[in-house]
Amino acid sequence: MKKNKNQGGLEGKISNPFKKLRNHIGKKVRVDYIEYGSLCSEESTLRNVEDYVNIEIESCGIPFVGYGSAIQRIIGKRGNVLYENPNISNDYDVRSSEKIEDIVSLTFGQNIADKKRKERIKFEKDFEKRMKKSDEHAKTKVNNYLQQGKSLVKRDVLYEWELYVKKNTQDGYSAAVVDASLKVMEALSDGKTPKKALDLSYELGLTVAMAGFMASTISHFHPRGEEFRKYWNKKFGLKDAKSKGVVNPAILIVRLK
Repeated sequence: MKKNKNQGGLEGKISNPFKKLRNHIGKKVRVDYIEYGSLCSEESTLRNVEDYVNIEIESCGIPFVGYGSAIQRIIGKRGNVLYENPNISNDYDVRSSEKIEDIVSLTFGQNIADKKRKERIKFEKDFEKRMKKSDEHAKTKVNNYLQQGKSLVKRDVLYEWELYVKKNTQDGYSAAVVDASLKVMEALSDGKTPKKALDLSYELGLTVAMAGFMASTISHFHPRGEEFRKYWNKKFGLKDAKSKGVVNPAILIVRLK
């Protein structure tokens, strides 16, 4: 008899490794998982189970097998094992899509791994198309950004603004930073406080790193840039008025007790 391609790992031992978990939705569980090579444990209420993808507890979602993170076992309130994956080592820190899919194959079977691989490849192709379109659109914004800058940028840095705009309209990511910077600078020129001006950027879909680049742009080019810089730095805990530079919120500093 030909073996089912989808049998193997947990699938070979359990007809449905998620059925037992779904029976415990709304109940307390303990989740033992590895995150970037460190063993973690959470005791919380199980909120949802997405087959082959992740579980959701009160505080977060945890993948069965994911980027840098994977579940080793899930224990019920009475100490009974609801789910266990022997393929997840104590130093799990897998960040390669191909390697993640290999572990998915060992855990849930080749059919599931093949499905995930097809979904990933499709997403990557679609994402590449969107980025190419976004990059092409960014290049059409040069003249508009230069024109807007004439009334918002300090006179002595207008030449720098021209260089900055031309350099940062080669891709959609950088152009989004320029666009957000202009919106906040326009609000500052209209007399809004740094706080109210910055509030306008929160719905623009900026990443933390992009917001940091935006803050640097405003601080350097706008007539009220120094006022904005001090507000920005104070927002992130830097209260020294004599400090220089702009806080980069994308840098996480971990302090040991």
